[in-house]
Parts: sequence; structure tokens; C-alpha cells
Amino acid sequence: MLPLNYMLPTGTELLILSLILLPILFIFFVLPIIICVKRAGQLNRSKPVWGLLGFALNYIAVLVLYILPKEQNKE
Repeated sequence: MLPLNYMLPTGTELLILSLILLPILFIFFVLPIIICVKRAGQLNRSKPVWGLLGFALNYIAVLVLYILPKEQNKE
């Protein structure tokens, strides 16, 4: 009978897995949020809202932000 932790990565496997997985997670989840927040600030849009949209929609939200015109101040 196999031990319960038979399928869990250990040692070198865990290191290799983290070196592959962490950059992928950064590129697909964290980077779109950073880009959306910076671009929203440039366009006078809500940074928290666009940060959440960057998390939820990833690069679709980034593309939308680069298409939108700059919002005018309502003074």
C-alpha cells in the first residue's frame, strides 16, 4: 500500500515546480493588476475598480483601458 503523501512533490520537484509556477502566476494574475492600476491613474479612472477588473478579466481589462479615452474632470 502506498503512503498518503505519495503524490506530493518533495525537494527538487518542489523547487522546479515553484520556479515554473511562480512566474506563470505573476504574468497571468499580478501583472495585469499592476498595468490596470497604472493606466487607470493616467486616465483619471478608479484605480481600485480597475485593479479588481484586472484581476478578474486579466488582459481583457488591460486592452479595454488602452482603448478608452481619458475621462474629463467634471468641474
